[in-house]
Amino acid sequence: MSILKYSAIQPLLVLALSLTPCSLIWAESSNSASPLVRSPSPSATLITTPASPSSSVAMVNGQSISAAQLNAASARLLAGVSEPAVQLRIKNQVLSGLINQTLVMQAIAKNQFILNENDQLQIENLYQEAVLNFYLAKQAGSAPKPNNQAIDDYIRKNPKVFEKRKTYHFTQILIESGNPERFETIKALVQKGATLNDLTTWLTQEKVPYSRNNVWRGTEQINPATVTTLETLKNNVVEVQLTPDQKLIQVLQLQGAYADPVSIEDARSGILRGIAQDASSKAAKVAMDNLRAKSEILITDSALAQSIPAAPLESSAYIAPISMRSTIAALWWFALLLLVPACAITLYRQITPASSDAINALQDADLFRAARLPHWMSIYTLRIPIITLLSIVLLYPLVSFLLSPPNWITIPKLTSIALAGLCLGFGIVLALYKLKALHGFLRKKWLPVGVLLIIELVLLVVQ
Repeated sequence: MSILKYSAIQPLLVLALSLTPCSLIWAESSNSASPLVRSPSPSATLITTPASPSSSVAMVNGQSISAAQLNAASARLLAGVSEPAVQLRIKNQVLSGLINQTLVMQAIAKNQFILNENDQLQIENLYQEAVLNFYLAKQAGSAPKPNNQAIDDYIRKNPKVFEKRKTYHFTQILIESGNPERFETIKALVQKGATLNDLTTWLTQEKVPYSRNNVWRGTEQINPATVTTLETLKNNVVEVQLTPDQKLIQVLQLQGAYADPVSIEDARSGILRGIAQDASSKAAKVAMDNLRAKSEILITDSALAQSIPAAPLESSAYIAPISMRSTIAALWWFALLLLVPACAITLYRQITPASSDAINALQDADLFRAARLPHWMSIYTLRIPIITLLSIVLLYPLVSFLLSPPNWITIPKLTSIALAGLCLGFGIVLALYKLKALHGFLRKKWLPVGVLLIIELVLLVVQ
């Protein structure tokens, strides 16, 4: 263990000052009677009179906190705030955070805080990251501010994002382009009628890296080149193309496009924020690119120096395709909405006091007399709780399906499966009641419910 010297804590001081918002969270959530907020201790003297930037606003164990420090730390939080009372409150909270930081730094300077070598490395990394973020923020701050003219130009150039906006549902496969022949091979497979499942099977066999995505996105969230393709693509048609940077092969299959317009008034604040963020990101990237271009960078580790291909954009976990078993199971869950009530009503009508005579006679036998059940525990008395419990068990898979739908399900597919399942259930119920050959099946008391439970079990196992 080594003692952290005062010269080694200078990065901590800069880091602490850069993390003022974190201290504010602590100060704001603490008790309003905290000495840091309301009544400072004798060693921390607050100056509440207006001060010039060079004057002191607080003294902490003899160490001054200047008005310039307070103004710099509170500048971001005060942006756009004009009410004096709110400004004073914000400055009070910021000052509390600065006092906390000063106390911590004084404690470290007095060797009250012992750090080992690994701790010091972590602090140095945090310091460097804070300086990096500060530098990029300053570079981004020099970007031109968006104005109404910029917003009007953006609206005029992007009508698809507003009055013509759509929400697209499509399946996307992103594949590393690799050699030039790969694109032609994939395109040929699709032209021969290969489905997306066939394509992913081939990619897996050939050990080609890819990602498959089930995407729901608005026009503004999709690459403009992809939007252009989706606009002309018909539902369930597969399209193969290269991304604009030529690094990825993109396979698209449109599931549906739905009109979803946004008024300019509602979107104006979002546009302003988006333009500002875009300009800041570009300014920060240009600043880093300039620094790299003027520098000599040598990676001495041979393993790290190797070029590693970037992961495909918008990658996500592999989405399991729809299967026939999954579809059949979903149809059956919706059919149970009609089958379960039909079986429950029939069973309720068949359980009568007379139906318990055989069981009562069995209980009267010497063998069961000692274990005779109370009258209230007869099947007739408990018929409603028993039927209710069985109904819940039978309908639980449908509830689970609706609460956590599989990745392949979409609103159109869900609608068609639900309607088909209800029609299936209605057909079975109609046949059981109208066809004499099947009507006797319903009068078998527990048999229909038992059959439903067996079918449910089988579907859950094989699904």
